[in-house]
Amino acid sequence: MKNILITGANRGIGLMFAQSFAGIVNTVYATARDLNNCDELKMIKNISLPIQCASLCRTSIDVQRMAVEAAITGDTELLKLSVLQDPLVSTICSTQEVWQMIDEMLVA
Repeated sequence: MKNILITGANRGIGLMFAQSFAGIVNTVYATARDLNNCDELKMIKNISLPIQCASLCRTSIDVQRMAVEAAITGDTELLKLSVLQDPLVSTICSTQEVWQMIDEMLVA
């Protein structure tokens, strides 16, 4: 039983890979940032859009959205919170280290 995971599968090269692999492997697990914009993807047989995979993407997307909103509005605290909620950063940096890092970046 062969399965494949494709991220960004609702358009472009990700969609092309999903279409190509759908007839070759048992199941294509596809993820996309916007599940409401996956009409073409949902029409392909052997495609699964599991919530577990979507959840992994959601974490990164929410962090990115917070950072973009912080950049647009100039909200330094929101920027710090977005960086702190990044899964990798939160595993290696303390809150104090994140705050200091952002303060140093904003000065530079």
